[in-house]
Amino acid sequence: MNRNARCLSGKARAMNTSRLTKWLGVCTWFVVFQVGRATTSEAAAKTDEVLLIEAIHSLENPRNLTSVGRRGELGPYQFRPATWRMHTAKPFEMAKDHKTATDVALLHSMWIRRGLVKAGMEPTVYNVALAWNAGLEATIKGKATRVSHQYAQRAQNLVDDFCRIREKEAAEAAAAQPVVEVVTAAD
Repeated sequence: MNRNARCLSGKARAMNTSRLTKWLGVCTWFVVFQVGRATTSEAAAKTDEVLLIEAIHSLENPRNLTSVGRRGELGPYQFRPATWRMHTAKPFEMAKDHKTATDVALLHSMWIRRGLVKAGMEPTVYNVALAWNAGLEATIKGKATRVSHQYAQRAQNLVDDFCRIREKEAAEAAAAQPVVEVVTAAD
C-alpha cells in the first residue's frame, strides 16, 4: 500500500468535516458519488485521485486565470483542445468552468492510470502527474524531460502535504470528541 493510501484509508470518516475537503470544493462530488459502497482501500484510491487533481490544479493554474495560454491551454487544469475532446463533447470554452473542468480532469487522470497499468507501470501519483505533464507515451517510453520529472515531484509533494493536513485534522477532530466512560456493575 502506498503512503497516500495508508494515510487516507484510516481517515475516510473524518473527510466530510475536514477543512481540506471543503477546500477541495467541487472535487468532493467524486468521492461521494463515485465511491458508493467501495472498500476502504478503494475509497482511499478515489480520494487519492481527488488530491492529485487538486495538486495538478495548484501547479497548472493556481490563480484560476481564464485567458488562453500560449499553446491553447484553458481552464484550471490547462487543457489543450485535443485532450479536452478526448473526454467530452462539451465546447472547449467550458474548460473555464471549474466543475466541468474537474469532471474532465478526473476522466483524464483515470485514462492516464489505465494507460500506465496497460503498459505495466504502477499508477502512482508521481507517474500520473508525469504523464499529465509529459504525455502518456513519453512517460511509458522513459522519455519525459527533466522539467516534467520536477513537475511530477512537485505534484507528489503537494499530495503528501494535503495528506498531512488531513491526518492532522482527523487527529484534532478525534481529540475534540468527548470521552464517554461506560461503567458497569461488577458481579
